[in-house]
Amino acid sequence: MKRNIFLFLLFSQTVLKSQTYNVINFGAVGNGSTVNTAAIQAAIDTCTITGGTVLIPSGTFVTGTIQLKSNVTLEVIGTLQGSTNINHYPDFIPALRSMADENTQKAIIYAEGQHNIAITGSGTINSLTIRNISISNNSNSNNDGIGIDACRNVLIENCNVSSLDDPLVFKTTTPLNTENVVVQNCTLSTVARAIKIGTETTGGFKNILIKNVVVQPSILTADCGINLAIVDGGFIDSLTLENITITGVNTAFSIRLGNQARPYTPGAPTPGVGSVRNILLKNITITTESNLTSTITGIPGYYAENITLEDVTINFPGGSAALSSGFVVPENETERPNCDVLGDSLPAHGLYIRHIKNITMENVCFNAVTADQRPALVMEDILASPQYTAVETTPNKYCTQQLPNGIRDYSAHSLKVAADASTNSVKVFTGEISSETIQILIYDLAGRILLVKNVAAQNVIALSFTATRGTYFCSVRTNQSVVNRKFVWE
Repeated sequence: MKRNIFLFLLFSQTVLKSQTYNVINFGAVGNGSTVNTAAIQAAIDTCTITGGTVLIPSGTFVTGTIQLKSNVTLEVIGTLQGSTNINHYPDFIPALRSMADENTQKAIIYAEGQHNIAITGSGTINSLTIRNISISNNSNSNNDGIGIDACRNVLIENCNVSSLDDPLVFKTTTPLNTENVVVQNCTLSTVARAIKIGTETTGGFKNILIKNVVVQPSILTADCGINLAIVDGGFIDSLTLENITITGVNTAFSIRLGNQARPYTPGAPTPGVGSVRNILLKNITITTESNLTSTITGIPGYYAENITLEDVTINFPGGSAALSSGFVVPENETERPNCDVLGDSLPAHGLYIRHIKNITMENVCFNAVTADQRPALVMEDILASPQYTAVETTPNKYCTQQLPNGIRDYSAHSLKVAADASTNSVKVFTGEISSETIQILIYDLAGRILLVKNVAAQNVIALSFTATRGTYFCSVRTNQSVVNRKFVWE
């Protein structure tokens, strides 16, 4: 049986705590066998009148569905154990209809339309945690640990969540947004995806901070460490993941803008393509068990924007052979956005990037145990040149560095680049740049510098250059600015 926690609510930390109601005083028995649903619900019903705390003390208190109500803090010191009898979980048809209706009819803890509620304590609930509570939710293959759906002002901290499915997942199964969320100081384990946004993404995700998280190995290798996706017309805006260590996964991370375009209820309009922007991954170390490549991708005509990777390290086995020169990565824009949405084999060993506008990489390193024959980075259809250069490249290690402090990229600058393969030359029209001397660099989509030239400033600069057919970047640098332009060599 699937025991989801389905909370339609506005989380708040202003819960009244004037009185404490111990469930034992309402007839509950913590012997691990007595079903205490009625006693616990009676304590909640009494507490909601005055506001305060319903206490689950030491012991194991078996229960069916309980309904959390306004102005109630449920404090779990012992264990709140879900009953194994399916009849103890009545079906709920929420007033707010959503994509999740078929999967959220039964719950251990249920609330809809309530306010000022919280779940705290140092005890255990076998399907939910908000603060200082551990979850062991390994009973079947479709049982998320903590699921946040259409909620605002949420704090999740000091949690230990073990789940066969996604231990920490954000969804919007309706057009309502999930926003203003902090997750911190948590330990997760899974065989699926440790930190996930999606798959249901009708609404948006805004102002979310996930920090100080450790992902540990589970009974099997997990599919993915971080899986962030918009596929149902919603959006991601202002998402930060910081100070995260992940082990025991096949793929490090995936950031995806796709187009499954599923209406959130029968009869609802088909959503258009959503948006992904302003994502920061900072101080993250991921060790994978396979050579599956991390990805940051949009779809043709729709770009993920403003993606920053800072102090990110990916350790992986390596040893894969290079793919053939004619290998084509599928778009798969309507497919489910798992971390392997583009297939098991990709041309880069570190990161494959496509349909992106503005990406910055500062101290991003890919470390192979055995040298991998694929390049570290492959980028296709990039709007605005990548803000990084390669600073260390060996058979086993590749690291990037952001452009120096104070350097600016003028995207609207009049710099133009004209490539002429017939004469093996590139002409750079410098336009508004004013400086006695300038430095010109040409580099490929993997960040490898192919040409460096220091020249006196002039309106038109001709450079000898030859390359294979493809897309390249020209960077014109002075002591005050950097201007970058993409050009095609045909």
